[in-house]
Amino acid sequence: MMNFSYSRTYLFMALSFTLFLTGCSSLFQESLPQSLTCGGTHQGSFSENFEKQDFEIELIAGQSVTVALTPVGDYLLTALELYEPASDRIIFQQDPVKAPGFESEVLSATGTYLIRVRNYGLFPDDRIDYQTKGRAGDYRLEVGCN
Repeated sequence: MMNFSYSRTYLFMALSFTLFLTGCSSLFQESLPQSLTCGGTHQGSFSENFEKQDFEIELIAGQSVTVALTPVGDYLLTALELYEPASDRIIFQQDPVKAPGFESEVLSATGTYLIRVRNYGLFPDDRIDYQTKGRAGDYRLEVGCN
């Protein structure tokens, strides 16, 4: 049988660990993707370096999608990615630029696609490159479907 001082110690340790995990959980949370529609526009903002923001859009096989991202002002640099429904990245702009955009090839699958907007660059193995931070600022994202 466990004496009272041990059980209090274990209870304190368990409670402390739980509070620690609760406090740290915000470090690992990612925001849920926002929904976009064909022909839609989104006004967004980066408040700090090394952010990414995700958007979901429903697309049909045989369509192509055009995405244009326009930063406000002269200092925000951004990059774009497009992921197919199977979560494979099909368009990837590695280095942040002033106003990235793309038109996809004809899409092969119907489903939910993910558009990722970043204000930082990546190395080929997805490590953050601290030389290509894109700074904070506002932007406009426009999506068209053909």
